[in-house]
Amino acid sequence: MGDARRLEELLEKEGLCAAEEIEEVEVISRGGEPSLLKAGGSLPLEGKIEMVACLQDNVDVFAWSAAEMPGVDADVAYHRLNLDPAVAPIRQK
Repeated sequence: MGDARRLEELLEKEGLCAAEEIEEVEVISRGGEPSLLKAGGSLPLEGKIEMVACLQDNVDVFAWSAAEMPGVDADVAYHRLNLDPAVAPIRQK
């Protein structure tokens, strides 16, 4: 099962939905293997190009999986926003 599908299932399970369409962007990671990351669909093409360039220029700094972070507790590496589904989101200016 792909990461995008797992994300959809997690959001469904938590009763949440993505704030915007999510796109997969391919980045070449360590060892020259392609990795997929998620980017907001509203991110302009120029922003995606800059993000990919930054990630590829700094490939040795970023962990692409939990396996690349030995000794780091999975609870620390897990990212979750605690949002109240009863409250409407507010876009910051």
